[in-house]
Amino acid sequence: MAEATEQEIRDMIPDLQDAIDSDTISLYLTDAKSQVIGHGVDESHARFSIMQRFLTLHLLSTANIAAKDIASESVADVSINYITAGASSKLYSTNWEREYNKIKTSILGMTDICL
Repeated sequence: MAEATEQEIRDMIPDLQDAIDSDTISLYLTDAKSQVIGHGVDESHARFSIMQRFLTLHLLSTANIAAKDIASESVADVSINYITAGASSKLYSTNWEREYNKIKTSILGMTDICL
């Protein structure tokens, strides 16, 4: 499977097309690649590219380059607020990280989770 590309990252965050330069995206793609491999997923895996994209977007977000914090979620009558005015803590870092971890867990199982 091929690695993720700069254009795929830009396609996933279209409102930031011109806000992030190519060198920055390339740097974060390389960092994400190293981390995905370090987490035990080989480049030849069919889902490597999507994992690299999700982790790249997470890294960009946590560096406040492509930040899209989630303030709340609602389902039917239930609503959860993660961020209040002036608060800096969040329930989880980014949705990109959550999606990355879902895929990682489905591939590797729960081998890195201590119970």
